[in-house]
Amino acid sequence: MKKLWLLKESEVWKLQALTLILALVLGIITVLVDISPEAREKCGILFQSLTLGVSTSVYLKNAWLSQLVQMRFEDDRVSSMHKRSFEVTFGLWSGYSEAHGASTLEDAQRCVGEWMEQQVVNELPVLSGFLQSSVMIYPLRNAKNLNENEPMRVAREPSVVYRGELSPKYDASRTDEEVVATLKSLAKFVGQGLNQRRVYFSFLERQYTIDID
Repeated sequence: MKKLWLLKESEVWKLQALTLILALVLGIITVLVDISPEAREKCGILFQSLTLGVSTSVYLKNAWLSQLVQMRFEDDRVSSMHKRSFEVTFGLWSGYSEAHGASTLEDAQRCVGEWMEQQVVNELPVLSGFLQSSVMIYPLRNAKNLNENEPMRVAREPSVVYRGELSPKYDASRTDEEVVATLKSLAKFVGQGLNQRRVYFSFLERQYTIDID
């Protein structure tokens, strides 16, 4: 891109002031100094040209600044709102042990994609986000683990996290209640596809759990 050479605003005003002074000097010479008619005519023409140049430059400068400000505002048009983030966590074990089978990241991707396609077909809202691999670490709470003679077991379950943020451009008008309802739909659909019994999700400052039938 070629670099444009532009005068600073102070330099523009100096040039205009100098041009105006020259025009006034020529005007005075034309009126007061005894010169030939031909020279007087030339001075008059030059005087008119200089005054016209000053007025034209002021007009063009104002028009240029107006266009520049308009372009700047057009470039700076951004949508904004308070940050509204969500996060849904899915375990990949069927139940609470890998002995009953386990899903994969690809399975979760498929389920999220199918849910989104179903929402779009039914003209229902969706939630765009990122699906990432993770590990969920938690104690196995069952009757056997409560036995004093058997130590508490800790599970390290592969999981996926679907997280994202609502778009200020496309989601600004969505209510919190509608977003929570959409998250419940997502959690239930994907949770069933991954053979989960319970799914955890969060939105804004609240944490939710949903039991899968």
